[in-house]
Amino acid sequence: MTRSEYQELVEFIAPRFDEIGRQFKSVDKRFDQIEKRLIKVEVLREEDRSLLRGVAEGVETNREIMTRKFAEIRAEMAGEFQAVRIEGAAEFKAVRTEMAQGFEAVEAQFGSVRKEMADGFKAVWAEFGTVRKEIADGFEAVDAEFGSVRTEMADGFQNLRTEMAQGL
Repeated sequence: MTRSEYQELVEFIAPRFDEIGRQFKSVDKRFDQIEKRLIKVEVLREEDRSLLRGVAEGVETNREIMTRKFAEIRAEMAGEFQAVRIEGAAEFKAVRTEMAQGFEAVEAQFGSVRKEMADGFKAVWAEFGTVRKEIADGFEAVDAEFGSVRTEMADGFQNLRTEMAQGL
């Protein structure tokens, strides 16, 4: 091969290599975009997990508070029963009447506490449902985005193959 033929070959091939280089840069940009999207998804997933942990901690705290309050009420009631036994049978009838009134008040308070607990648990479960749906929607959006990115990449590679086949 002569020097002029070699020069002619280089001048012929150089633009094609430049075009291939541009196409690889375009593919690199797409991969960078995909990586940014994946990082965003990971951040959102971690935020969702953090929210769920917060809700779970709130449920656990409410359970501990209610357990402690029930234990306090049981202890208080046990002490009152012991005092009634010690006071004797003569005062028992009067105490029984007072206790009946006290139990009615306690039952009314328990009813409101039960209702508050039920409402609280309903709210927590509703929040869990909302968070669960948000997470599911987020994953569906990520899956859809991955599908479109895969299609873009496949089309891009097919175009690259076609251009390379036509150019070479």
